[in-house]
Amino acid sequence: MEDYYKLFGIDYNSTIDEINNVYKNKIMDLKTLPFLTENDKKYIKTLKKAHFIFNNAQFKKTYDNYIKNKNQINYSDEIRSSKKNTQNQNYLVDRIFSFQSQTNFDLNHNELLRPKNVGLSSDDTPNFDKPLDYDETTEFKPFNFDT
Repeated sequence: MEDYYKLFGIDYNSTIDEINNVYKNKIMDLKTLPFLTENDKKYIKTLKKAHFIFNNAQFKKTYDNYIKNKNQINYSDEIRSSKKNTQNQNYLVDRIFSFQSQTNFDLNHNELLRPKNVGLSSDDTPNFDKPLDYDETTEFKPFNFDT
């Protein structure tokens, strides 16, 4: 959300009369243009939103609280995102190092030994003739690398 105080060029303690005068002057400046571009139309909409907020005491109070707490909100969002990134990185590191215990090669012969059905459970064989039914609950069994 934009800072409407900067848009109007006023401070937080401005009266309603000052706000209305600034609004009228900005609109009058736009009326002198021969035609309005898309950016001008967006600018007018933004001016109208700001004017509406400043003329309603409850909206102005809510907006002022938002502006005052804006830096604090951004800081807490950054903390949350950094915690989430740290958790994702920890998860990836755990996944990478868990693969060391699941090696499928013989270090003595430098030959890759792969099981026949990698990723498929030895208990279930796929039935390709039957169409998939997404309503069924299917239990997936992890492949046993020890056998």
